[in-house]
Amino acid sequence: MDEIKKVWPKWEIVEKLGEGGFGEVYKAKREILGETTWSAIKVVHIPRYKTEIEEMETSGLTEDLIKDYYKQSVNDYINEIKTMEVMKSASHIVAIEDYEVVENDDGIGWTIYIRMELLTNLTNYIKTHPLSVQDVIQLGIDLLTGLEFCHTKRIIHRDIKPSNIFVSPFGEYKLGDFGISKEVERTNATLSQKGTKSYMAPEMISGRKYGKDVDMYALGLTMYELLNHGRMPFLPAYPQPFYPSDRDE
Repeated sequence: MDEIKKVWPKWEIVEKLGEGGFGEVYKAKREILGETTWSAIKVVHIPRYKTEIEEMETSGLTEDLIKDYYKQSVNDYINEIKTMEVMKSASHIVAIEDYEVVENDDGIGWTIYIRMELLTNLTNYIKTHPLSVQDVIQLGIDLLTGLEFCHTKRIIHRDIKPSNIFVSPFGEYKLGDFGISKEVERTNATLSQKGTKSYMAPEMISGRKYGKDVDMYALGLTMYELLNHGRMPFLPAYPQPFYPSDRDE
């Protein structure tokens, strides 16, 4: 948290909101003339762990090549941020407010600090706010509004799922985490298979050429899951138990 203070001295970290494979997310506030502003600060570490570098060394890569390898990941994240900045004025898209990239001074690696509007992740939100049918319909309308803007800009999200959907204090649903989105003009049969397979359209999984319809497919599955007690299609019907083998099948 001291490192965040160095990047944005006027912002005070209030609490940690979450942690994942990428890094951490913090709730932050800034007070100016008695007014309090809130933000979420996402801290991304590349690489996440130093053991990753050790594994790269065992594969015979030099320090310079390892550095180039991770620098590509940094560039990918910056492209994500720039993608979201293009959509800053769009409705129902998570707004990026600022970002900084700092190279580590104790070895190979970078830390990316992303400051964005403070929202509640849908997976956490529904724990205390069960969604009605009307709520899920509104979620679909809001996200389709956001996707309409994305697709106009020739951007496919490619990873729509509950954990990439956020809720504002006013009950608006917003789409975030464009880390694996690509421009439609680059989309062809050789485009890498990224995303979450449970929500992938068949053409993505099979490696065929695809377009913006894969976002419609993923949104449809997400809405289905939200209306089906958190269960995807083909799992045993609620309230029957299910097992890892059911998911695999």
